[in-house]
Amino acid sequence: MNKKIWAIVAMLGLMYIVFLQMDIEASPQIQEKELNLKQPNLTQQLAFIAFLNTIDDAHDTKLIAIRQHEATHIPLYNLQEIRKPTDFIIQQEIVEPQEKPDEVVREKKKIALTFDDGPHPVVTEKILAVLLQNDIKATFFVLGQNVGKYPQIVHQAAKQGHEIANHSWSHANFTKLSGTQITAELEQTNEAIYKASGKYPNLYRPPYGETNANVRGQTSMEAVMWSVDTMDWKHRTPEKTLAYVKEQVKDNGIILMHDIHSETADSLEAVINYLIEQDYEFVTASELLKLQS
Repeated sequence: MNKKIWAIVAMLGLMYIVFLQMDIEASPQIQEKELNLKQPNLTQQLAFIAFLNTIDDAHDTKLIAIRQHEATHIPLYNLQEIRKPTDFIIQQEIVEPQEKPDEVVREKKKIALTFDDGPHPVVTEKILAVLLQNDIKATFFVLGQNVGKYPQIVHQAAKQGHEIANHSWSHANFTKLSGTQITAELEQTNEAIYKASGKYPNLYRPPYGETNANVRGQTSMEAVMWSVDTMDWKHRTPEKTLAYVKEQVKDNGIILMHDIHSETADSLEAVINYLIEQDYEFVTASELLKLQS
């Protein structure tokens, strides 16, 4: 019984749609009527379905794109080339982003600040304070004998993120030492650095920059020289230290200073400000070597 009732309802509904379709086609007033897609009433829904059923299959490959501002009220006579109800797609108007010219990302120049012969109980502390204030990481090539005296300063420098490297135990000229003596100078300093910072160094700088095949053969650590010699140990004048930096600095450079002279600490702020103005980025010696390789 229920099946018969539903069959009758379906048949009546189909007849109503057919009659409504004929009425739409015959009446220009209905064709001019607008369909509210947001809140259509039942009559509008049935009329729209009836209209879709009249579409020729020859238009299967075509879809209508309805602009966003037209989506609320659309005249029925403008609905064309719709294949079936599932193909009726309301597409929001997509605003394609305008292509912008490729932004030129300029790579900053790199520079490494390095300090030899420390740590010093006063000067190194001042230098660490300036570096911390400017959020700059540097590399300290320390003497083992000084690390033994002031391990807490090395610990502080390492804790601030600075690199601690080997500069021998006693600042002896390696080219005048035997292989055994060179090894002892480096290994003793390595142990002192490890004890103070918790990490063994990967880099060393031979005192006075003096090296040869015999020196290089005594260690697997990488030797680091410099490209800017501030001569701060000699003139002890902050203005001259800055002048030497301005004269010699280049991209991927390594600046040599000494954290055992108060004048070096006094010159550091001006040196940093100048390098920032010249668009330099500060890196450690290890970071610079990786970039170069």
